[in-house]
Amino acid sequence: MRRRAASGRVLLLSTLAALAALAIALPASAESTQVFRAEFRDVETGCPTGVDLCGKGVIQGFGTVTTTLTLTSFAPGPGANCVTATADRVVTLDSDGTSTLLLAVAGTICGHTAEATFTITSGTGVFAGATGGGTLSGVILPDPQGDAVQYLGTITLP
Repeated sequence: MRRRAASGRVLLLSTLAALAALAIALPASAESTQVFRAEFRDVETGCPTGVDLCGKGVIQGFGTVTTTLTLTSFAPGPGANCVTATADRVVTLDSDGTSTLLLAVAGTICGHTAEATFTITSGTGVFAGATGGGTLSGVILPDPQGDAVQYLGTITLP
């Protein structure tokens, strides 16, 4: 009888330990990866000091946004009529005014065409802990000077 009771306790303790391990692991598996699709239209005029372009846009599934783009490097090449650039894009949800994403962008502009990659480096509010990245393509617009770009990739939220 003692052996059966001891065996039952071991089984119960093993089951409790397994459930505890599962409970600890669940928050990590609660991450959600989804398609990140966004469109932005930026201009040079009316931007805050230190910002190169600013504008409006929309992130699919999240809504309209206000955005700024600040160049962090800009150099000629890799070919004629091309430049290589890096930039930081800050995107703020219009719905709450506090949820932001910071995107690091690196790519080329040749003539009026822009192609680049982006990485989600941080977020606040509904975007807190966000990671992800992808590609962007767009056009440079002459009047008013600015751009129209589309971002496509993934975003993972905790």
